[in-house]
Order: sequence, then C-alpha cells, then structure tokens
Amino acid sequence: MLMGTPDRLVIRALNPRAVVGYLRSRGWEKKRDFGANAAVFGVSINGVEHELLVPVAHQARDYSSVMEVMIEDLIKIEDRSPYELVSDLSMAAFDVIRVRSPEADDIGSVRLNAGVDLHEHARDLVLHAANAAAAKKPRAVWRGRRAEEVDDYLSALRLGQSQRGSFVISLLSPWDFIPLAERDQIEMGFVDPFGRRATKMLGRALEAIKRALQEAATEGVEKPFEAIVKDGVSANLCQALAQIARDGEGADVSIRWSLTQPEQGEPSLLLAREDAQSLTEAARRLSEVEPLSEVAVQGHITNLNEALMAFDGVTTIDALVEGRMRRVNVTFAKDDASIRDTLIDAFKFRKRISFTGELMREGRRLRLENPRDLAVLPETEED
Repeated sequence: MLMGTPDRLVIRALNPRAVVGYLRSRGWEKKRDFGANAAVFGVSINGVEHELLVPVAHQARDYSSVMEVMIEDLIKIEDRSPYELVSDLSMAAFDVIRVRSPEADDIGSVRLNAGVDLHEHARDLVLHAANAAAAKKPRAVWRGRRAEEVDDYLSALRLGQSQRGSFVISLLSPWDFIPLAERDQIEMGFVDPFGRRATKMLGRALEAIKRALQEAATEGVEKPFEAIVKDGVSANLCQALAQIARDGEGADVSIRWSLTQPEQGEPSLLLAREDAQSLTEAARRLSEVEPLSEVAVQGHITNLNEALMAFDGVTTIDALVEGRMRRVNVTFAKDDASIRDTLIDAFKFRKRISFTGELMREGRRLRLENPRDLAVLPETEED
C-alpha cells in the first residue's frame, strides 16, 4: 500500500471510466492498449512527455496494485496531495454541486448551527431544481407532494468530503440516475437521465439568477425574476439561496460536470450577503404570482357593475377560503350573455353561486383565474 495515500479499499472502488475522464479533462490522451486490462496514456507538460499505465478492467485481480502505481506517478506529475487527487478521482463519476461558505476560519470550520443549516439549504437547492426537471413545465413556487422520481433522486445523492481552506459542501449527483418510472423511456432514447436533467436545470437556474440579480439592482426584483421562472427559478429555490447567502455571509455555488459525461461550461453563482435581501423579496413575489391550487369557490357577490351596457365581468365574492371568509376578486367573460345574466341576477337577489378556478395571491388579496362551471346554488336557511 502507498504511504500517505488512502487505503486499498478506496482505490479499489475507483471507477476506471471516471479515472480516464479525469485524465482526458487534463489533456491526457490514449496512446495504446497494454494487454486486455490496461492502456497507456500520455501528455506533454512544459515540453516534457509523461506516460501513465491506466487499469481499465475493474474485475482484474491486479486492478488495485496497478491503480496504486498510477496514482503514485500522477501525484508526482501533478504535485498534488494524495488525498485531494483520490478525492477528485472518486467524484469524477458524479455531477458535483459545490456550496462554498467564505465564513470559514483558517482551518475550514464554521459554527455548528451554520454548518447544519448550509447542508439543509444545499439539499433544498437540488430538491427544487429536481422538482422543475420532473414537471411538465417550471412553476414559480412548489407546494404539496413531490413527484416520485424526485424522492428517488434525493435518495441517490451522496455527500462528498469537504475541502481544506474553506467550508465546502459537495453534493454528488449521479448524472446517469434513472428513476424506475423512466427506464422504458431512457432505453428508447426519449429523455436524458433524470440525474443529468436535474443538475442541468440547477445550472440553468443559477446562471439566470446571476443575470436577474444584476437587473434587479436598477429595476427591482419583480420583472427580472418573473421572467426566469421558465429557467427553473422558483420561490423555493430563491429562498434556499437567500438562506445560504445569509447564514454563510455570502456563498459560491457551482456545478462541475461528471468527467465521464461532461457538458459545456461550469455554471456558478457568487452571492454576497446583501443578495439575501433581494432573493427573499424575489421569493415573496414569485409566491404571489403562482396559483395556490385549483379550488371550488362558493359565496355571495358583494360588488358588480350590474348595468347591462357597463357590465365588464369584474366581480368581488365573499367566499370561504382556507377555512375562513375571504374576499376574492374574479373577472368573468364579459361577452358571454348567459354568464352576465346569471351574475347580475345572483347579485341583485343575493343568491349564492359556485365556480372553479386557480386561486392566486396578490399581497394580502386573493384573485381567482380562469373561472368556470358557474352555477347558482339552491337557497338554504342561512341564505
């Protein structure tokens, strides 16, 4: 066993494809095969030619010993710590999502509560990106139960080792993770693996938020952030980033693609603590524009322009919402004579009506979109 390197079990667990991906990302190229179980890779560094014997058959009996020699040679060539090198090789098979807190002291430690919170909020980042990847279309806020594939994906995530010199959370996302519900589609080539879709969605959201924060400095958060919901940005994601920036006195969030299946560019977002305020405000705004849910509403009309020529469909209803009476603003189709006559009659004679739609928040007010299935309810003793 090599002195000063991880033990043989760690080395044995290294994925040959990931090791080759690491080497190729640093300019190494395959020169020739070496028997059935290894290959020779070479690179030129500052005019000096280097070669490595790389084991490529994990089942070979001498895999660990050949890999040890390769690592020992690579340590000398790259002048790196054995543990840092093996750590990079171990993570090469994953998309790596890193959250770095600048609050760490010289030995890379942070307050216990801050560290626990940062881990939780980092998980939330991936969770809400996975929600967007699983949905038919992104949403401004996520409520209720998660999709089954999202829970399966979260169970597949791993926590990587932290790094010296700062407090870094490394979430390891298996790029090739496929939930059971999608295996038939993957085999037929219809979709990318869910693991990669989730990290690509997070990367897209990080880059979009970077642009939105710049625009928000002069325009406010409302328009810039509403415009990037399509990029997987949600109130939940903004709130998680706000907490990370606040708890960590700023943060650096980045994604490094798996070296076995790399993508172009490395998405990143550098946050100052002051960005937490903008992100919190953006989260609040996005929560207001997303429908709470599809609901059936019953109540009485309290405001309506009942003059036939002036009827515009704008209606105010006193209705039972979330267990208490609330005032709800609704706009019905103004050109539908049947709806117009029903509403005017219900308002004039204080009849109770029912209809269905998507409930939205506007600050403290409620608005119902897409009203349909309008009906007048039978009178009761309370009416």
